[in-house]
Amino acid sequence: MSDDLSGFSLIELFRAEAESQTQTLSAGLLSLERGDASAATLESLMRAAHSIKGAARIVGLDAAVSVVPSTTGSGSSLHTSICSCAASIS
Repeated sequence: MSDDLSGFSLIELFRAEAESQTQTLSAGLLSLERGDASAATLESLMRAAHSIKGAARIVGLDAAVSVVPSTTGSGSSLHTSICSCAASIS
């Protein structure tokens, strides 16, 4: 993608963002599965999920918004799920 994004629709930009963030999620989840995830990996997972959710909300993809759990704060369901997963792997 070039630096000039003015020719793209919001949904096209969402697709590009989602693809990038999905790669981050995949890499992080594989790291968790292998048992070599760090705190930075967990933070990256939460940030990627939050980015997808925010971008989906902007373009009105409510179904995508509802798939991604709340990602704000240490008490969020995503944070709890990732920490539980990490604890079970170690």
